[in-house]
Amino acid sequence: MNSIVMVSPEMTISGEPRLVSGQSATFNCSVSGFYPPDINVSWVINDKSMMHEGANAKQNDDGTFTESKTITLTATEEYHHHQLICQASHGGFKKVPKSVTLSVRAHPTITGQPHKVEPGRSLTLICDSKGDKNTTITWLKDGAHIVEGHTETWENGSRNNLVMKIEKKDLESQISCQIPGYGRDKVLSAHLNISNFLIVHPNVTIHENPKLILGQVANFTCWIQEFYPRNISVLWSNGSTSMKSSNEVMENKDGTFTARSCITFNVTEEHRGNHLKCQATFQGSEPAESTITLGVRAQPVITGHLQRIKEGDNVTLSCTSKGDTDTDVTWLKDGSPQVRGRSEVWPDGSNSSFTWTFGKPDITSNVSCLVPGYERDKMSHTVNISDYIIVLPNLAIKKQVLRQNNQITRVTCFVEQFYPQNINMELLWEGPSEKFHRNETHENTDGTFSTSASLEIEVGEAAVPVSCWTHYQGMNLSSLTINVTDERQHEKMTHMMTSFIILAAVLICILALAGLVARHFIRRAHRKSTSGNNSGPTGFTDTQKTSLETYVTYAELDVSNFENRKKANNNENFTEYAEIRLNAVQREEDENDEVNYANLDSLNRNWREEPMASATQQSEHPDYAVVHFHRRTQAKS
Repeated sequence: MNSIVMVSPEMTISGEPRLVSGQSATFNCSVSGFYPPDINVSWVINDKSMMHEGANAKQNDDGTFTESKTITLTATEEYHHHQLICQASHGGFKKVPKSVTLSVRAHPTITGQPHKVEPGRSLTLICDSKGDKNTTITWLKDGAHIVEGHTETWENGSRNNLVMKIEKKDLESQISCQIPGYGRDKVLSAHLNISNFLIVHPNVTIHENPKLILGQVANFTCWIQEFYPRNISVLWSNGSTSMKSSNEVMENKDGTFTARSCITFNVTEEHRGNHLKCQATFQGSEPAESTITLGVRAQPVITGHLQRIKEGDNVTLSCTSKGDTDTDVTWLKDGSPQVRGRSEVWPDGSNSSFTWTFGKPDITSNVSCLVPGYERDKMSHTVNISDYIIVLPNLAIKKQVLRQNNQITRVTCFVEQFYPQNINMELLWEGPSEKFHRNETHENTDGTFSTSASLEIEVGEAAVPVSCWTHYQGMNLSSLTINVTDERQHEKMTHMMTSFIILAAVLICILALAGLVARHFIRRAHRKSTSGNNSGPTGFTDTQKTSLETYVTYAELDVSNFENRKKANNNENFTEYAEIRLNAVQREEDENDEVNYANLDSLNRNWREEPMASATQQSEHPDYAVVHFHRRTQAKS
């Protein structure tokens, strides 16, 4: 009978026993030098068998056999300081175990207390490293080392506490804690964003002016600024009534957020005195809010005279604003502030009155009253001074004879510089007319208006009265009247009167000169009688006396100024001359008017140095009458 020799195996385990939690590790158990080949190899950890990979026994050169079993496991914290056992069972001996003690180091973890911290407060950070005791823990902020915290150890590892002050600028910062690692992971670290612990309460403001305008649509915006984290709830309330809003959240450059919440409503009297509130809540913190008290103010209205006033008169205008009693009213004229008016208040509003004196230059001006308004702007009401003033027109009436037909006269009525524009005017006359025309009303540079109407009338010898009548702003203004006659009849009468005056002047001149001649003869006779034997006029030679003609002394009667003018030297040898001159008015329109001239000179027309009927004098249109006499001086017998 053959006997079987049993050979006990040798066992070895290969693999790194220092592990990092979460990583995979491979271990190999080799059983060699056993005989016979029947053998059972298994892996056990924490009394639990583990799945493994195996192979059939291989015979060695010496006739024994070798077998290997490989296991891959994922390290967990529960494997720390536990044995990984490889055991072999053979028919010739009991189970033979082989083990290795595992060391598992976990990644550190960071926690903070309290859960949320406001800027300026302290935050306690805790870095836990489970596994080996006395592990070195290092703190970093944004990758840079910071002061080490206080390290503690306990049964399952190490802990380090770090206390740091948090600011809003740390919102985007990161805190890390590090411990030494195993194998390929030389360093094990944990990271935490400070924003996880930071809470930034918002600033809540309502920017719009709470002074509202009655009847308009009000828009209010609530700004919730620089808050963190993002999630926030906004609630509007008007008194006890909640209001719907539209919200928009925007991220700021520093990592905080800003929200804009808007509401819209129609302004009514019920809103006056209500508290409008915007409230923001988030992260279970106390709400932040902003509250304003609404004031409802009506648009100002300027009232005044129902009827227009004449320029230079006073008018009192009132500016009324319903709403708050603290209304500050400002008066302006053409945009320039004026002296404050007289103000009064009542429970529902305010009133200011101002007395103005308006003139024609103010037609293009305006008056405004301003009160504090909505959205930080002023509310105003503007009226044109032209709505209150009346400028009475200037009237003029003129006539013009149409040259193409002297029996037609055009009469024009001018109505000038009046305001406002609408005016009624009429031309009144008796008899037929050729043409009536009303001109368009036009605006003058000073803002007033002017118009005119013309009438063409066929006239005869009888005068035709034409009247210009105006009705303006409920007033019958004074009318103007002009008489229209046949101008040719007037011209004929003028010529007849002129001729009559000339003839009368000639007769007067003849009588006056006859008297002068008689007087002269008497004086000469008297001188001859006193001179003895002198046979001729005194002062003459015998030759002169033989053919001497004694001339009339010159005299002029100017009816226009009744002044005697001496035309020649007072010489007894000169002709005595008498003249009557009438200044007749020459009509511009009569191109055929002529000088009426009469000259009676029977002896010497050229003796005078300045003949009165010269061409120059005729061009000046005088009516002339000249009578010229002569006599001979006879010797005394």
